[in-house]
Amino acid sequence: MKRRPKTSTLVVIAAIVVLAVLLTVLAAANAARVKRVSAGLPTDAFHLVTSTGTTTVTREELMKLPLQKVTVTLDTSTTSAKKKVYAGLPLRELFKDLDMPFSADNYSIASGSDGFTMTYLADEIQAGKVWLVLQEDGKALPGRAQGGFGPFLIVTQGEQFSLRWCKYLQTLTVK
Repeated sequence: MKRRPKTSTLVVIAAIVVLAVLLTVLAAANAARVKRVSAGLPTDAFHLVTSTGTTTVTREELMKLPLQKVTVTLDTSTTSAKKKVYAGLPLRELFKDLDMPFSADNYSIASGSDGFTMTYLADEIQAGKVWLVLQEDGKALPGRAQGGFGPFLIVTQGEQFSLRWCKYLQTLTVK
């Protein structure tokens, strides 16, 4: 006598197949988005998007600005907490140096090449807690291919964990 699978077993198998197809579609869509976002973007630059348009900001331009040191705690699920000293600019100073208006009505969205996106509110930007960093120990931040977080990294001061950091910055949007 041939044994028939139970209906619940068939439902589980169908759900697994549907999830596998959905995961494949989402992975392809994300790969296409990353490719589209980074199209034409030099490896030493990121896009700054505002209501008036998109500007490419290069490392060369940023190195002309007065970089400051910031000490933050790097603490992830794979590393133990350690103090890091970076060089960069608070976003409020970056926006000021680029003659970009930023007020309490604005906020900023950082997007990395790994697909991670984080929103930063006006009050934390204006308080100087959100930084764009370019250097560690006087050297350019290594990129993803070199096992680093650069070439541009957004960090937040005063956070217990590094959950709100945006590594591999590609796009910084001000809304």
